[in-house]
Amino acid sequence: MPLNSNKSPVAAFRRLIFVAVCAGGLAGLGVAGLHQLTTVPLILAAESFESNEPGHAHLEPHAWKPQTGFQRITATAVTDILAGIAFALILVAIWGWQDVKIDPWRGALWGIGGFLAVNVAPSLGLPPELPGSQTAALPARQLWWIVTVILTAASLSGLLLAKSIGVRLLALGGLLLPHLVGAPQPAVTDTLLPGELLTRFHVAVLGTSAAFWLVLGGLSGWLMAKNNRGA
Repeated sequence: MPLNSNKSPVAAFRRLIFVAVCAGGLAGLGVAGLHQLTTVPLILAAESFESNEPGHAHLEPHAWKPQTGFQRITATAVTDILAGIAFALILVAIWGWQDVKIDPWRGALWGIGGFLAVNVAPSLGLPPELPGSQTAALPARQLWWIVTVILTAASLSGLLLAKSIGVRLLALGGLLLPHLVGAPQPAVTDTLLPGELLTRFHVAVLGTSAAFWLVLGGLSGWLMAKNNRGA
């Protein structure tokens, strides 16, 4: 859906929004169902360990969290759907602005790139966290995560699209930089959570994220191609 085509910019914008909402909403809804089967049971198990930790109730005030059941399912679904729409908007905006030739297969490849940038690269320094995990300060973790995602996405683009060896070497450096600097780590690493539970959670998060990005990219690519043919 090239934005520089002859059709009205408003019509092109509406098509982009339509694709993002449909693809992102469906991908988010699908991964919300996967989360109920995979990650949510592990989170509940971790919360039981956290609540049994001596002195836990006196260390910090209770923050609001959705109750088990309908409230938690709804909160998870809404979060996943909104995230799906947001990521789909980013994808289709890039495709539309750069006039990228897209179809379901190319869309799925873009989805793999999103998975590598948003999930795999950050998890190398900051693995997915369960309740009760020891973590560094939130602002430091957020900053490292954002920088890692941006550098990974830009570096992957440079490695795949650039023809200059210099640009590719620069992209490789950007890919490695956040991991050479290192993610912020907690001063205390002791946790009551079993190692097996943490491993299962890490695998579940990466597995559901991979499925989410493949569906998001493929479905977005299919809708974009269909809208382009009908434009």
